Amino acid sequence: MADNLSYSFALPGGAFCAGLARRAVSDLLIRHDLAELCDTAVLATSELVAAAYRFTPDREMLLRVHSR
Repeated sequence: MADNLSYSFALPGGAFCAGLARRAVSDLLIRHDLAELCDTAVLATSELVAAAYRFTPDREMLLRVHSR
């Protein structure tokens, strides 16, 4: 299991951002042997990015992923 994982992703504004974010989080977790967290983390990522897009459409977003 990864120790103190911390990543940030800048996402361009647009409806397609949720897909980019899901893929980035999934790839990141798999790469760091945290695949057991993928389903929950990808769902949470999708919901958060979709809400951010809904309330601030077409604005750049910053997504941070941490694990301790």
